[in-house]
Amino acid sequence: MANFGKGKRNGQYWQRQSVYTPSFMDLEKYLPKPKDSDLPAFTRKTPKQSTVIRPTEYKSNNYALYNDRSSTNSNSSTSKCTNTATSSDHTAISVNVTNEQRTINLSHGKTLNSLSRESIGRRPPKRRHHSTVTPDFQDEVITKRVKRYYSTSQATCNNTARSFRFQQFEVEPPVFTLETLTQEIQEETLRCVQTVETLQKKLKLKSFLERTLSPFFPGCSLHLCGSSSNGFGGNTSDADFCLILKHLQQSNNRKEALPILRKIQRVLDNDPKNTFLSRCAVIPASVPILKFKDMISGCECDININNIVGLRNTHLLRAYLDYRVQPLVMLVKRWAKTHNINDASLGTLSSYALALMVIHYLQGVCKPAVVPVLQRQYPALFRYTSDFSSLLTLNPCKHMVCNQSENRQSIGELFIGFFKYYAADFSWSTDYISIALGAAYPRDSQRKRKLVCVEEPFDGNNVAKAVCSVEKFENIKMKFRLAWHTLNISPSLESIKVT
Repeated sequence: MANFGKGKRNGQYWQRQSVYTPSFMDLEKYLPKPKDSDLPAFTRKTPKQSTVIRPTEYKSNNYALYNDRSSTNSNSSTSKCTNTATSSDHTAISVNVTNEQRTINLSHGKTLNSLSRESIGRRPPKRRHHSTVTPDFQDEVITKRVKRYYSTSQATCNNTARSFRFQQFEVEPPVFTLETLTQEIQEETLRCVQTVETLQKKLKLKSFLERTLSPFFPGCSLHLCGSSSNGFGGNTSDADFCLILKHLQQSNNRKEALPILRKIQRVLDNDPKNTFLSRCAVIPASVPILKFKDMISGCECDININNIVGLRNTHLLRAYLDYRVQPLVMLVKRWAKTHNINDASLGTLSSYALALMVIHYLQGVCKPAVVPVLQRQYPALFRYTSDFSSLLTLNPCKHMVCNQSENRQSIGELFIGFFKYYAADFSWSTDYISIALGAAYPRDSQRKRKLVCVEEPFDGNNVAKAVCSVEKFENIKMKFRLAWHTLNISPSLESIKVT
C-alpha cells in the first residue's frame, strides 16, 4: 500500500503519494544540456489571452536532441527512441516519442497518455463576461456568451459581438415652427404681464407718498409713469413716479431738482409712518431721481421732478392699440435683460430705447405697417406743446379711430423679422430712429458722434446715449446677429434663452 504524507499548498492541507510521480520536466535530466550555439533562434511572442500548450503539439527541441543522440548510439534507422531510467524509488519509466504519439509506461503498470496533464494540459477556466451595459432603462441588452473552441494546433476564439436593441421614441422630438413660436410668446406674455394686484399695490404706494409730501410741497401731484402705466410692464417692473411742482420750470434744470430730491429723502427717512421704504438714495443722473425699495410690493421705485416728457411718452406708448405690440415689446425686453444689454447704468440700452426700436420696426419697416405714426395722424392728441393738464384726464384711445392694420403677419414672424432688421438691414453708424417721423433717417452733424441714436419722440434727445463704449456697442450688435441666426435654425424662446 502506498504511503501518504501530508503537505500544505496555498494554505490548505492535502494528501500526496510517497511514490514519486514523474513529469515532463523530468525528461530534461536524461538529456544533455545543449550549448548556446546549438539552440535554435526564436522570437518571443506575447501570448494572447490564455495560451495553453497541448500534449499533442509539444515538440520541443529537447526531444529532437534526445532523438538524435539515441539514434547515434544505437546505430539504428528507426524513428522510435527508447530510454529507460530507474529512479531512486526503483520505478522504471519507458518513454516512446514519435511525431504522432507519446506514451509513458510506468513500472507498476499505469500508462499516462498525457503526463502531468493537470499542470500543463489543463484547460483554463472560461472567462465569464458579465457586462451590464444599459443605454436606457427601457432598452434590453442581449449578451451572448463567448464560446472558445480549442483545436489541436492552436486555441481559437470566436467572439460574438453584443447586439443592442433600442426601442423607438414613443414621443417624437418637438418641431419648432412660427406657429409654436407665436404660441410661446403669447403664453410667456400672459405669465409675466403686470397683474391688477401688482398695479393696485403701486397705486397705494403713490397715494401714501403724495399724502406724505403734500405738507412740505403744497400743490404738488404725484403720477405713475413708465412701463407700469403704458402697458409694457411686468410683475417685476420698477415703479416710476413723477412729482409735479407748479412753481418750478421744466425738469431739465438739474440744479433745482437735486436739492428737492435730497429734501424728499430726509422727509421719508424721518417719517415715523414710513417703515416699509428702504435704501433711499439720490442718483445725480441726467434726469436726477430718488431711488428706494418698497418692502411691501418688493419693487424698486424712483421719483423724478417735473419730468413731463416722461408723462407724454407714457401717454403716447399706451395709444398703440395693436395686439401684437405688447408681447413683442415685453419679449424683446426680457431677451435683452437675459443677455445683459438692458441696463443704461452699465452702458447698454434702456427699456424705453428698446420699446422705441420695436415700434420703429412695426411702423417703418413692416409692409404694410402694423401701427401708424400717431403723432402725424393725431397731432392734436400728441402735440408737444399741448396743455399738460389734459394728459391727466384725457384717454387717447377714446378719441382714436379704430383702423385695424392690414398686416397679417403673426407674432412669431414679426419677432424674427425684428432681429433680422437690426442684425442685417439697419445701419447703426449712419442712421437714427424716429417714431415721430415713422422711419430711419441719416444722421446730421450733431448725432454722428453717438454710437446708437434713438430719437425721443417729443424733445428729440437721444435715449440711447448711455451706449458710449465701442466694446458694449459691438456686443449689442453681436447679440442681435446671434439671436437672428438662432431663430432661423430653431424658432423657439428656449433657443435664445428667454424663459
